[in-house]
Order: sequence, then C-alpha cells, then structure tokens
Amino acid sequence: MATSPIWASRRKTRGLVFEVIRAARASSRVEIAEATGLTSATVSEVVRELMADGLVVEAGRGAPTGGKPRTVVTLNPQARYSVGVQLERNTCVIVVVDLTGRQVARTSFKGPAVMPPERALPLVASQIEALLATAEVDRGKVLGVGLVGYGPQDRRTGTLLTPQPTEAWLDYPVAGRLSECLGLPVLLDNDAAAAAIGEYWLGAVGPRSTYGCIYMATGIGGGVVVAGEVYRGSTSNSVEIGHISIDVDGDECTCGNVGCLESFAGPPAVVRQALGVPDLAQRLALDPS
Repeated sequence: MATSPIWASRRKTRGLVFEVIRAARASSRVEIAEATGLTSATVSEVVRELMADGLVVEAGRGAPTGGKPRTVVTLNPQARYSVGVQLERNTCVIVVVDLTGRQVARTSFKGPAVMPPERALPLVASQIEALLATAEVDRGKVLGVGLVGYGPQDRRTGTLLTPQPTEAWLDYPVAGRLSECLGLPVLLDNDAAAAAIGEYWLGAVGPRSTYGCIYMATGIGGGVVVAGEVYRGSTSNSVEIGHISIDVDGDECTCGNVGCLESFAGPPAVVRQALGVPDLAQRLALDPS
C-alpha cells in the first residue's frame, strides 16, 4: 500500500521535532517551535506522540525566563538501541549504542582478512548477538545495524565494489547477507564518511557547518559534510585521499592506480618503514605479521 501524503508529512514532522530535541539534548516545546517554524499546537501534539511511544520524556523545568518555567523534554536513552560494526582488514569492532548515541557495550576481534564473506559475516552476526545478550539489551528495541568499511561501495544494494580484503568480497552483498543472519536492517556506509557525520551527530560541529574529516585506519580516507549531509559521489568514495597518485613512477596499488599516497603514508606503509629500522621496531614491539 502506498504511503499517504498526509502520513508522509506527519512522519517528516515527527523526525524534525525529534532531531531538534536530540541536537539540543533537552528542549522546551516553545524552543522546538522556534527552531522548526511549526505551530505550538503541532509541536505539543507531536511531543505527546513521541512521549506515548516512549521515545521522549519530560525532564523537569528549564531556566526561568521571566514567566512560568518551561517544561523541557529529552530523549529516553533506553527507548531504542542500534549496533555499529567497523569491518576492517585486521580487526572488527562492534558497539551497541542507546538512543542518545551513548556507547553501552563494545567488543573487538580479529578481522575477516583471511576469511571469505560466507564465513566472516555469520561470525560477525554471532558476535553481535553475544554482545546484545551480555549488555542485556532488549532485542525488540534494536533499530538495526550500521556497517562501515572501505570503499568504493554501492550503498543502495549494500555491496562492496572493491576486492578488499580479498577478491571474494568484490561485488558481495555484505549488508543483505548480514541482515539475513541477524534478522535486522543493515545499512552499509564508507568508514570515513561515517566518521565525518559522527562528528556532526555528536555536536562537535555546528549544524550549518561545511567541513572535512581525514580518517586513517588501514588506509587513508576522508569525508566531507555540508550542513549535516555527507557529500558522497556515485560510489560513496568521494574523498579517497589515500589513492591520489603522488609518484607517476611508483608501484601499482590495489586500486589500479600507481604511486598512491597510501603506499607511502598509509599505516601499513609506515609500519613497513619502521620494521626497516631494527632499534625502532624493537622499541615499538612491532609484529611483522
């Protein structure tokens, strides 16, 4: 059944009010109306709905403004949870966060570099299930999973467009397969883009800011955010700094380019250089494997 225009508008209005409360941490109905341009009656009705759904709670009175102190509302942290998964070549990190973004549980384990996706993703799913159980999170309150990894990607189909960490991962529908394993929605995104938008969501930058983020994991990536929206490009890989060629006579990179920055300054390259200096390698206790 198609969504009616009235319901679609209502959902957008609820999202708008919810986002104002989230960004402000706590806000009165009057402040929400001022921030959104909605009428006081509409704001009061939407806040009432959000409270009925358990997403929002009243949190006392705000600072006096010359009249009756205003009642402020804030998010109910335990109302919903979500899972974040960082899938890297050498490690996999899983976190569970509440509705406010606060981390409530975390685990990590050796990455899927030596595993085909058919083995790696069920392992990730089992680790997620174990973490939720350990944290005693009601699975019915889990909204879904955010899965981040390297690009390029097809976010619409949840597919990796890169033969990393091995050829078996190229064109593999990682989001769909993990979703099947868990019975939860899974959204795939570029790790650098996720890091960039995370700064926005956590309030580290202004809501109308335009900024860039340089992200280093096993490679060198980046993200650009414009007024709360990630600039993505066609393959969610728009700021792949590590694959800018800085030496036309350099070695061939896994991306097909030559002399990429990552080959000289990426974490694996830096470790290789450090291993070439015996005293430094010993002092840092570097493991060649």
